Amino acid sequence: MEPTLHDADYLLANKLIYLRFNPESLKKWLPFINVEGEAPVFACHPPSQRDVVIFSRENPATGYFVKRVVGEPGDLVEIRRGQIFINGTALDEPYITALSKDSSGPALVPTHSYYVLGDNRSASSDSRLWGPIPEESIMGRAWVSFWSVDQFRTLAALTG
Repeated sequence: MEPTLHDADYLLANKLIYLRFNPESLKKWLPFINVEGEAPVFACHPPSQRDVVIFSRENPATGYFVKRVVGEPGDLVEIRRGQIFINGTALDEPYITALSKDSSGPALVPTHSYYVLGDNRSASSDSRLWGPIPEESIMGRAWVSFWSVDQFRTLAALTG
């Protein structure tokens, strides 16, 4: 995720922002809430483009990944010579300092999945290799970086 984050950085994550509830449970405990369908309901909101998320791929015991969301459910993601296109529109990424020259896609992001990329594109293992990640694997959003090489900072200013 360099240059946004460095190897020695510590992160404080907001795990409540993407908290999900089963609609049946909500109806049972909060009968005045009108929830349609069977899809999980987010306490605040689902992950969105440019959010820096923390997730596990298979087993949390094997470690966590920190990547940036570029594609949301239903998006068509394509990479042309390092430039990201979402539904045919170039994505403005001021946090990227060096574009890679790779191309991939187009890839349609399935329902309840997200397309994630590292900011250090030339050396990142991400959705270009694994495909989109399932919504339920996302643990939270990176919020604050501390004991950083350069400074203490919130990540909101870096997400655009």
